[in-house]
Parts: sequence; structure tokens; C-alpha cells
Amino acid sequence: YRILHSQVDTFFPVLSTMDGEIERVEREITEHPSPELLRHVMQLKKSVVSVKKIVLPQREKIADLAKNEYPFISKKAVPYFRDIHDHSVRVYEAIENYRESVSSVYELYMSAVSNNMNEVIKVLSIIATSALPLTVISGIYGTNFSWLPGATSPYGFWIMIMLMILVMIVLILFFKRKRWL
Repeated sequence: YRILHSQVDTFFPVLSTMDGEIERVEREITEHPSPELLRHVMQLKKSVVSVKKIVLPQREKIADLAKNEYPFISKKAVPYFRDIHDHSVRVYEAIENYRESVSSVYELYMSAVSNNMNEVIKVLSIIATSALPLTVISGIYGTNFSWLPGATSPYGFWIMIMLMILVMIVLILFFKRKRWL
């Protein structure tokens, strides 16, 4: 009984360490997600699975002992084995909770990375959308046709520049109105 009791109770400090580590990683991911944290999350997942593989068979055998299915266990010892079984059930349930927590932390990481990527794509889209009309205007006026409006005017270059600035101002106002900037 005592050997099993001490063996099951050795999991509680391990669980406490895992709990603290999961909370720390979750906090760091919300502040600044990084590939190193993803590796750490995967390592935590491996650790939780490893402990679960140890705890599950032990819990089942301790349950058998607590049910008094063995003739060599006295009736007086059964309550002690039930106590150990309760501890092993608590350990197993904690491991299951940690497994779910690690999965949640992984999803949190993926969500944070996705949000960062969305912000980058948003900025790149705004830049590309802003550059497109300017490229069209400069491409049209870059041709060698004399019949283009302002092509023969001494102010044609400045008119084209003012048109480009006006287009940029309109685009900026449009983006601000849509709350994209």
C-alpha cells in the first residue's frame, strides 16, 4: 500500500510543474507568439502524453486492487487502496485537463499567428491598392502619344503629379472611412 501511495503521490509535483509551465507559455503566447513557443507547446504535449501513458495503466490496476479482486489483499487494506485509487483518478483527470489545456494553447498560438499574418496582408493589400491607380496613370502618360490630354502642355507633368496626389488622397480618405487605416 505505502509503495503504491508514494508512487502515485509523486505525480502531484510533476502535475504542478506542468500546470505552471502551461500557464507561462499561454501568457507568453498572448504577449508575443514565436516559433520557439510553438516548439515548447509541442514538447509540453509530448510530456503530457508520456505521463498519461504511465498513469492510465496504473489507474486501472489500482482500481482492481480497490475492488478487492485479489485474494491476497485483506479486507482491512481495501480502504487504503480506494484512497490510492482516488488519488490516481485525480492524477488522471488532471492529465486530461492538461492535455486539453495544451490543445487550447496550441490553438491560441495558431490564432495569434493568423492574426499577425492578417495584419501584414492588410498592410500589403493597402499598399498594392494604393499603387495600382498610380501605376495606371503613369503608364498611360508614359506612352509617346501626342494626343493625350496635357502631353503638349508645359504643365502636363505637374498636372499628372497633381492627379496622382489627388488619387492618393481619395484612397486614403476611402480607407479611413472604411476603418482600414
